[in-house]
Amino acid sequence: MFHTYRRRPGLAPGDPRYDGLDAKLAEGRPVHVPTVTLDGALDPFPPPGNGAAYRSRFTGPCFHRTLQGIGHNVPREAPEAYIRAVLDADRM
Repeated sequence: MFHTYRRRPGLAPGDPRYDGLDAKLAEGRPVHVPTVTLDGALDPFPPPGNGAAYRSRFTGPCFHRTLQGIGHNVPREAPEAYIRAVLDADRM
């Protein structure tokens, strides 16, 4: 089983098959498409506002939304807000 919650902060090793992809992701290449980032205000994993901290990685229109009363699984806990973000990004 993939243990991303332990691996991302460096508490467990990654799968060596993905070292090449991990290296590309670590480069932090810019994202060139319209983007809406979402954070659940109750999410205990990345601190609230984490998506806003990534703003410099986006070269196109980018908006951040913090969803009150929502935890870690935004698509499941707030499907309407999630779909609204997808549609809003498509209209940018």
